[in-house]
Amino acid sequence: MDYSEQDSESWWRTWHTCVGITESSVGVYSITVQVSYSIDPTYMRSDVKTPPRNVPVCIRKLLDTEGIACISGEDPLDGNALFIDKCFYGQPYTFNQFYNDLTKPIRNVPLVAVTSDDDGAYPVNPDELARKLTGIAFVVALDKSNKELDKVLEETFFDRGSRNYAYRPLRHSIQVYFPGLNMDDPRDARRHYRFSSEWISRFSGSICESVASDVIAGSVRAFSQSDKVVACCQDIQNAIDKARRDELASRYREGQRKEERNAERSKLQAQYSKALDELARTQREKNASIEEIAQMSQLLDESMVTIEQKDQEIDDMSEYTSLLEKEIDSKEKKITSLKQELDSVWDIAHESEQLQWRVKSLTEQLQRKGPASNDAYLVEKMVSLPSSVADALQLAAEAFPKKIIVLPEAERSAQAHASGSANETWQILLGLATVLHPLCFSDNPEKDGSITDTYKRMTGYDLSLRESKATNDVPAYVRARRRTYEGRIIDITPHVKGRSGKRGETLRVHFAIDEKTERIVIGHCGAHLDTAGTKRKGF
Repeated sequence: MDYSEQDSESWWRTWHTCVGITESSVGVYSITVQVSYSIDPTYMRSDVKTPPRNVPVCIRKLLDTEGIACISGEDPLDGNALFIDKCFYGQPYTFNQFYNDLTKPIRNVPLVAVTSDDDGAYPVNPDELARKLTGIAFVVALDKSNKELDKVLEETFFDRGSRNYAYRPLRHSIQVYFPGLNMDDPRDARRHYRFSSEWISRFSGSICESVASDVIAGSVRAFSQSDKVVACCQDIQNAIDKARRDELASRYREGQRKEERNAERSKLQAQYSKALDELARTQREKNASIEEIAQMSQLLDESMVTIEQKDQEIDDMSEYTSLLEKEIDSKEKKITSLKQELDSVWDIAHESEQLQWRVKSLTEQLQRKGPASNDAYLVEKMVSLPSSVADALQLAAEAFPKKIIVLPEAERSAQAHASGSANETWQILLGLATVLHPLCFSDNPEKDGSITDTYKRMTGYDLSLRESKATNDVPAYVRARRRTYEGRIIDITPHVKGRSGKRGETLRVHFAIDEKTERIVIGHCGAHLDTAGTKRKGF
């Protein structure tokens, strides 16, 4: 709200008052009042005096309204002086409270200390000064006639060697302490002001009015207005302009987003057009293929005529053809038999190659270990291969007692797997002893990559160290992979897979790698254990 009025005493002066009210929270309002004046341009005299500064009458009347309180942080600004020797609002205002208010780091308004003389007479009426500084500062009255208070003031402020000395409240004087007082900085004392008793005795005008005017001037210069506080109509216009700028900025950003969407739409349209061209090209190729098929159909019809002509000749040769078919059937059966024999020969050759590699490896190990090695037993047994899964398991246990331990459950599973391949069982067990054991318990120079990859490369068999999550979610399947060894429960989930996928011939060798004994403990050597997949495959 802005309003202007002519000065009642000086016709050439016009007062302008701007009042802004901003709600900062529920039930709390920030009220800003700006008072200025202008001089009629036709007034020619130069002896224009600046009127004393004071708190606007509207603010005083507002603060006199019942139920309205004016505070700055925790400091009351209601126009009443705080007397240290009296009670204020039923609570004593002590010297400690005065010192805390003086030195606290967060204080928004000046603290004006009015000190009496030794007889208790003040240079100004503290209540009158507090009234003139309503909403601007709070006034504290220090009664030097109070001996106890005077002693505390002397001890606190009048030691020349202390940091408080520059801020001492002198007798019959007025001290103005601005916010942010820092006693640790000696230069900070220059910011604050003292109306000394000498100045007061020489001043001829109204001391209370002059002091209030100077304090108000200093407070106004230090005032920093928040962007959210409205102090005049220009602030409202600024807020409107800012809202318009924000709206334009929002429209600009929306325009940018539209341009991006249009660019994306254009990109999609280009892709769509490209897809249509591709579709048209495909359609043309399809039509060309249809024409080609039509031509081929015509040729086929012509060929059918020729075939029909040949049918008669074929019928005549049917008896001869029947004899040839019988001969061909006989030849095909023989070829099939030869293929089976050839596949068997290839399997034997592959197995022989693997065995030769194992024998060579074991021979080299024997040469390194010396003639006393237990691995010599393996070389003697290699003269004839085992004839069953159980024989292969027993041979491995006897040949590699320092590398392989066979549990009773493994022996029973091997005996039950009569349809399994003894040769394949022996190759897998040999691989566990001669390849996997060094990979697990020694620094093998051939160990390259993961254990499973190295084992596959060196033996040709797949090694799996874990089961699928679906299998592990079935408690019965998990229990089937538990064994007891030397009083401990071990997990035989790791296994080597046989190559045969025929029903009844599928071989799995499950084991545990025992770090304590440095042995591979065989817990199962036989048919495929139940998993989440075997039920679907029918093993």
